[in-house]
Amino acid sequence: MKERALLILSFIFSLVLFTFSADPTLNFLNVKISFSLAIFSGFSSNENYITTAFISYIFLLLFSFVLWKKSNNKNLILILVALSILGFLFELYSISKISSNSFSGQRLRMGVALSLLGLSILHKTQKS
Repeated sequence: MKERALLILSFIFSLVLFTFSADPTLNFLNVKISFSLAIFSGFSSNENYITTAFISYIFLLLFSFVLWKKSNNKNLILILVALSILGFLFELYSISKISSNSFSGQRLRMGVALSLLGLSILHKTQKS
């Protein structure tokens, strides 16, 4: 039951993004709904704001740790953990770019795809 709640929260925070200005004050701009499996912009983009996508990665990591004991397929969970850590660190990198005034729209959003992977892992775990 905890696993489902964490997975749902991850999915919600992957879709519903709170956006903040990309200046050191981080002023709240709006709430945006974005349904895309994955977005990567490593160097720059025209989206010059920061989002709360990193929260979905935290819920995915919690989901992975809760599911670890119950799952027989540890390899998929390790992949989920590694990709969640990658996404989380990239979001932290983007936030650090703001403090140095060098943020130019870098982003990596793959929370929806990772939530779907988590759903697949959960389904396989419950079948076995």
